[in-house]
Amino acid sequence: NPKGDRTDIAMALRYFGKVFKRRSVIFLISDFLDDNYEKELKILSQRHEIIPVRIGDKKYESLPIGAIFTLEDAETGEQIVVENYKENSSDININNISNGINLYVGEDYVKEISKFFNRGRVR
Repeated sequence: NPKGDRTDIAMALRYFGKVFKRRSVIFLISDFLDDNYEKELKILSQRHEIIPVRIGDKKYESLPIGAIFTLEDAETGEQIVVENYKENSSDININNISNGINLYVGEDYVKEISKFFNRGRVR
């Protein structure tokens, strides 16, 4: 059972930095729906190779034009209303990880991971 009620990427990065002193390759797997972890990520990336692996669902990245939604944060229960009147709603992409791996529910994750390693990204 989780001990907290929300994602805390910064805390996970600080913990890893304290525990692992030898240079490592870190696969940071998350939906990255968190704030204020950039400082810890920058500090940790000076010593370790960090590969962000974003898990997402494409149905939440594109909203129909003219739609009004009430969205609820599953961790905090906070609700917001989203009114989408933007013409290019298909261009909405939340937290795109361009230097890592984007994995989507229902898609072939092996293919995406293979493409990443074939690019020769890991030092």
